[in-house]
Amino acid sequence: MPLVKRFGPPAAGAIVDIAPTASDETAWFADIISDIIYSFEKEAGRRPLIALSGGTTPGSIYARLAVAHPTLVRRALWCQADERDVAPNDPASNSGMICRTLFGTQPTDPPAHFLTVSLPASDACSAALAYARLLSTHLAELGTGSIDIVLLGIGEDGHTASLFPGTDWRTRSEPLFAAVDAALPAGRRYTLTLKSILEAKHRIFIVRGEAKAEIVRRILLEAPDNLPSGAIVRAAETRWLLDAGSATKLE
Repeated sequence: MPLVKRFGPPAAGAIVDIAPTASDETAWFADIISDIIYSFEKEAGRRPLIALSGGTTPGSIYARLAVAHPTLVRRALWCQADERDVAPNDPASNSGMICRTLFGTQPTDPPAHFLTVSLPASDACSAALAYARLLSTHLAELGTGSIDIVLLGIGEDGHTASLFPGTDWRTRSEPLFAAVDAALPAGRRYTLTLKSILEAKHRIFIVRGEAKAEIVRRILLEAPDNLPSGAIVRAAETRWLLDAGSATKLE
């Protein structure tokens, strides 16, 4: 059985699920995420819009979703939580990774139900605005004003999506999506704004590895609002899915 912990203030009632020891952790992550999506579909009576983060953590989980829940993958509408400023066939591209793992397609040929940032772009602000308009169009078609489910990771510095400490992540005026410039090695990124993440109906952090244990402890126990992840956990109830390594400092 997984261990479930609940955190009160300042973490705003965060719920934490910790993977059972000696389990297939990838399957465990994928099954919980799929259960949340199925429950949302049943309650809302429509397909959800789900924002996907990139990075090194979620790829195997997306691949498992594709194998274990192919109908769900085909039925839902998917978008990007963030992206690097690279072409889709670049090894660093989030959309490229998502195409290969979740959809089994080439990075340059995303399926119609996966909304991707159009890159490369000659003007970053225009690319971000175009993507925000694309999201707004689909939100209107779904009859909702906010993204339904956002899958998030966390960096050892407390960043999430492409909201980085040391940037203007808190004060951005764009309601949905923005181009941002972070310190190297991050560089230029595209990301959901803090506002759009906070307004989403569900936020799910997916965290793996002992290297993340200290930042997980800090966010859940201290909720520092000078860090993007800390601001999110302070402002809204969140769900955290942790493997055993990333949960070691919560005991």
